Amino acid sequence: MKLSGNVKNTIYVLSLIAFLLSVYLTYSHYVPTENKLCDLIGGDCDIATGSMYSTVDGILNEWGIYVNLPIPVALLGAIGFLFIPYMVWNIKKKYYSDILFYSTLVFVVFCAYLTYA
Repeated sequence: MKLSGNVKNTIYVLSLIAFLLSVYLTYSHYVPTENKLCDLIGGDCDIATGSMYSTVDGILNEWGIYVNLPIPVALLGAIGFLFIPYMVWNIKKKYYSDILFYSTLVFVVFCAYLTYA
């Protein structure tokens, strides 16, 4: 699979923006303070960062799997948004394009589930 320079640059920029937002949400999860950015866009952001869906164990508990993994989902997002540009950078290898496709598919489905929830 060969991606044009414009497509690669778009993926890099969108991944960077999503990474920064994920880092910000991870910080907000661990340090719940007054949120100036949230107030600027309308408020109530702490509803998402404080909900049961904001951690891995909260999501698994919803599915009936009871574990103690208080890892913020935003942290997993930050890792994922670093993974995608890395895979695009190394897409010259055939199996990297397959891994990129399927991991991005799982990532999008999981994000859609969290948006729905």
